[in-house]
Parts: sequence; C-alpha cells; structure tokens
Amino acid sequence: MRRIPLYVFGGFLGAGKTTLINDILARGRLRAGVLVNDFGAINIDASLIAGARGRVTRLANGCVCCSLGDDLAQALGEVVEAGEDLDAIVIEASGVGDPWRIAEIAYLDRALTLGAVFCVADATAIAAQMRDARIGDIVGAQIAGADIVLLTKCDLVDAAARAAARASIAQQRADARIVEIENGAAPFELMDVAHEDRPRAPDATRHETRFTRFSYLRAGAFDRARLGAALAGAPPALLRLKGFCALQGEPPALLQMVGARWSLTPAPTATPAAGVRLAGVLAGPLQETATLERRLDAAL
Repeated sequence: MRRIPLYVFGGFLGAGKTTLINDILARGRLRAGVLVNDFGAINIDASLIAGARGRVTRLANGCVCCSLGDDLAQALGEVVEAGEDLDAIVIEASGVGDPWRIAEIAYLDRALTLGAVFCVADATAIAAQMRDARIGDIVGAQIAGADIVLLTKCDLVDAAARAAARASIAQQRADARIVEIENGAAPFELMDVAHEDRPRAPDATRHETRFTRFSYLRAGAFDRARLGAALAGAPPALLRLKGFCALQGEPPALLQMVGARWSLTPAPTATPAAGVRLAGVLAGPLQETATLERRLDAAL
C-alpha cells in the first residue's frame, strides 16, 4: 500500500507558517491535503491557506498537541479518504504547539509515513523569544523537535541580526539544520526532506493554560487612525492578533500583528466585505482581554 508523507510545520505565533505553506501550494506542483490548527478561537489561518488543489480541514479550537486524539485522527482520516493520489499531507501546528507531538501520529496510521518536521522561526524575533521567560521553553521545544529550522524574514534583518538569530537557535540545539528564508519563498525541495530519527526531549509541559485566547467579532468598521492608536496602546501581554476587518471608507483589510509590529494589507477576495473578525493570543490574565476589547471598540 502506498503511504502518504506527512509534513508538520510548527513555530511560534507570527513566525510565517501560513506564508510558507501558501508559497509551496501556490506553485501547483504539489497536490496536498492541508490541516490547520489555529490556537485562536477563530480559525483565521484556514481561510488564508491558498491550496485550491488541496483540501483544508479546520481542527477543533485549542492546541492539538495537548490533546492528540479523535479530532486530529478524524481529520487525517477524512483527508486521506477524500484525497486520492495525494502527494503529501501538511499540518500547520498551533503557534504554541509542539510540532513533534503532532508528527508522532504518522507512526500510528499505516496510511502515513513521516516526511519531516519543520520549525518556522522569525529572524527578527527568535533571539528575544528564546530569552523571554514566558515563552522561551515553548520556542525551545519547537526547535528541539524539528528536523529543519526555517529561519524566516531574513530579508528584514541585517547580517549581524541574522547571525544572532542563528546563534540563539544553536544555543538550543547545536546540530540544528537551518534554512534561511527571504520574502516568504520556501524552497520546493523542502517537501523532499526525510525525517531524521534521533532521541527526543521529554514532552513539554501542558502549555495551553499559560495563554489566553481572544476573539473579537463586530459588525462595524474600524477608523484606520484610531485603530493604529488602539494597537499602539495594546497590553504588553498581547503576543499575536490577526484577522479580517472592515475599514471606514476603504476596502476590507487583513490585520497581522506580532508583538508591537502590525500591518494592514488588502484582504483576500473571498473575505466577507463587512464586519470585523479577529483572533488573538495573550500571555497574561483574562482581564487583559477586556482592556484590549475596550481599546478596539474605541477604534470602531
């Protein structure tokens, strides 16, 4: 029986996993089944996957790596059954998930074989993330479990910052294989990488309880200037915010925010024209979400 290779893309929030997967699928050389696990309560990333030739399955909300079970197994089964002659199955892991734990399911399904596990790391942020007491152990576990670390956004940093990013990865894992990525363009040969069997670190702590999910659904539209002010004053605990939003007097936009950096770009054509749909993750208590909600409401 032919076995379908399974590839897992992990990496912390905002590292660029969706961009890389989109780039691979957009070339049209790979007929892939795609599964997206978004930590936020709204599965924004699933709507951003551009694999028209593949099938996208939204997993249940929450961190799959903390609850490997029926949701993932059922989603994989549906993709395998529905996608005859698939070249591969790609799973985009949650931004706070352990991609290795997800990849282990390939050993439990005779229809699958493990292709490779990738950790996507942001060259502009990885060094600081590794030092961050709130998330450093999670980012480190993602790197430790990967076959290859994909260092993204290298076009946004100078040579010194790029070297610092590589050094921070090497401190976690001296033998890490690193591929530098510029402008979100992934080498197609990534999907030919073979998994490397080697000793793994013990399972990471159950980390989902350390983060607070944030959902923001409104029927109105943002004023661009007031939205900028709201984001500039967002709680420091906000790690990630993304989603679709209507803008007053402008076409719908896609909001992407990682740390203090944010951008508004034209929304995909399939995006609903009205309303605001955002999902976020905070490394802080629940009351921080109320603060963020008030600030966003003031921008409507």
